[in-house]
Amino acid sequence: MNHHFQLQTAGPSPRVARGFTLVELLVVIAIIGTLVGLLLPAVQAARESGRRAVCQSNLKQIGLALLNHHDAKKCFPYGTNWFGGQVGPYMKHALLPYIEEDKLYAQMMGDSNFNSQIAWVTVNGRGLGEFRINAYLCPSDPYGPRSSPGNSLQGHTAFVANYAASAGGRKVAASADWSPGWQACKCVSNWGATYFEGSPTGASWPNTFQAFGLYKKDVWAQGMTSNGPFTVTDHGDRIRWPASKISLITDGLSKTIFVGELLVSQRENSEQGWHTTAPGAGWNNGDGEITTVIPLNYATRERRPGRNLDFAGADGCAANCNYTTNNGFKSAHQGGVTFAMGDGAVRFIADEIDMWTLQRLGACTDGQNIGEY
Repeated sequence: MNHHFQLQTAGPSPRVARGFTLVELLVVIAIIGTLVGLLLPAVQAARESGRRAVCQSNLKQIGLALLNHHDAKKCFPYGTNWFGGQVGPYMKHALLPYIEEDKLYAQMMGDSNFNSQIAWVTVNGRGLGEFRINAYLCPSDPYGPRSSPGNSLQGHTAFVANYAASAGGRKVAASADWSPGWQACKCVSNWGATYFEGSPTGASWPNTFQAFGLYKKDVWAQGMTSNGPFTVTDHGDRIRWPASKISLITDGLSKTIFVGELLVSQRENSEQGWHTTAPGAGWNNGDGEITTVIPLNYATRERRPGRNLDFAGADGCAANCNYTTNNGFKSAHQGGVTFAMGDGAVRFIADEIDMWTLQRLGACTDGQNIGEY
């Protein structure tokens, strides 16, 4: 008879593996959430820092392009080039050869409309608005690089621009009512009284404007109504003003704003593209029109809900289509606006800058001391 014996070894009993309890799992999730909450702002800040650096680089490129244009042509490009019902090339076209877009510029010049109706120029069957110019785009602008029927007040489709030639100080009148129920922007008349008519002598706006040397009357010609560094030819002018030159910027290039930021969503005209407005229109997309008279980053976010619909009770001064407050410099970067000065330097100017100082930076012949800002 066989007997089988089973040997047992001494030692602890084997453990049964268990998972996390619900409490432990919730604690882990809470810790992860806290870490994400701590890290996310840092990641967002790093991304914004990178976008800001790109924006500054773009303005540096534009500032140097203006100087290279002056070296080659012995003058600066026009800020606005309207005359006799025609819209010719202005800053954003003229700088293309100096920002590595010389091939596009050469093709543009082959179109017979180049010097008369720039909006009608095509290149290989494509309108100019179909060409993306990266040097003209700020990556921080939430509007994006291109307008479309979905985000444009007037249904435009084109690549846009976030930078414009400065008009310096210019007369800004209160806008009229666009339609019944739409409240016009009339607050700018108060700014005129505060910043131009409020002189120690109590002189009227034109006299004060000239008394402070802000008018370019004695340098260009009698009648030019902006004091920035670019020649601005208006469709109402009876003669074509000569182009601006370094020798005419008597305040000095380093003390004069040449180009600054704009937000496309807060300026309806700029939705029409970097190249111009709609074909045959009597204005452009902002070059030579954006003025230091409007406080930096004055919000013009209000939009009418449709092309022909009234927006009863809306604040007209907060509208992106009022053609007054929407002509100010605006930035997606918090706290101020980035500018290219005449010497190619890039400066970030805080929203809180004294308005008189801002006017003197905008003017190119005022002869006033600027000081720290």
